[in-house]
Amino acid sequence: MRNHHAWDPGHALALGAALRRLGSGSVVFGVPPAPYKCPPAPYEVALLAADLVKGLGRSGRVKITLVDANANPQPPPKARMFKEGLDKVGVEHVPNNRLVRVDPENQVVETDKGEKFKFDLLSALPRNFAPGFVRETGLARQYTEVDLPTFSTKAFDDVYAIGDHITGAVYQICICGEYPGAETCRGRRRVAGPRVKADDEGAQHLLELRQQKRALRN
Repeated sequence: MRNHHAWDPGHALALGAALRRLGSGSVVFGVPPAPYKCPPAPYEVALLAADLVKGLGRSGRVKITLVDANANPQPPPKARMFKEGLDKVGVEHVPNNRLVRVDPENQVVETDKGEKFKFDLLSALPRNFAPGFVRETGLARQYTEVDLPTFSTKAFDDVYAIGDHITGAVYQICICGEYPGAETCRGRRRVAGPRVKADDEGAQHLLELRQQKRALRN
């Protein structure tokens, strides 16, 4: 039994291949308690899986269940949109249930509430951590704690951090190389002044890369 989750490129490809092979049965997706990397992703992956199953003409034979440790889909501002989307495509959303046990022999998962779900294909997001090199420097244990709005790390006030490994709930979805990341770098400099080791020229470069990507898509 393999657990294929979409947070690793190899596993993501394997998950797609396994979905295509599944003629009938049950698919169980597991979402850990927030925070975790890219909050919308588990719900997006479940929706993509449902779309793939529908395209293969197997919607009536393949059941998709999303077991969610959170009360509502993440991030909170998008909860209603994802809940309506999951309901529309027939994905069963089971909130407030955290996966705590996997029985690989019988292919059953159990939650902290005692609920059990049988699966033919399992895709559970493992516990997230900041990258190894970040933890090795002493910046983080599980995540990097920062002071908002400056984004200076609590371990070293002259080191700044953005991205999925920080503790700010909203700012975790800011990714350098994309427009939000560039704007965050620029705004951070306005707040913290010359201590921030990121300048407007670098932020402008990120914005230009973003524009080039958009042009290629068009």
